[in-house]
Amino acid sequence: MSARVPIGRQVGVLVQEQPHVERRLRGAVARGQMRPAEVDYLIESLAAAIATLEWVRDNEATIKRVHAAMVAGEEAEG
Repeated sequence: MSARVPIGRQVGVLVQEQPHVERRLRGAVARGQMRPAEVDYLIESLAAAIATLEWVRDNEATIKRVHAAMVAGEEAEG
């Protein structure tokens, strides 16, 4: 496995797996293994993580540009 997994691939896998995870979690509620509030928390957290990664993916060029400028500024000061 490579050291860096592209962010687009990370997002793709999470989006692909999200409905399967939700189905398993809802099944756990139906079997009495988890409380609905726990499942809602986990599903909401997964959706938020996906949204964050999508935002990072969509703004990757800007993030890299700003980071490079910050590093260059630190080198100039140091």
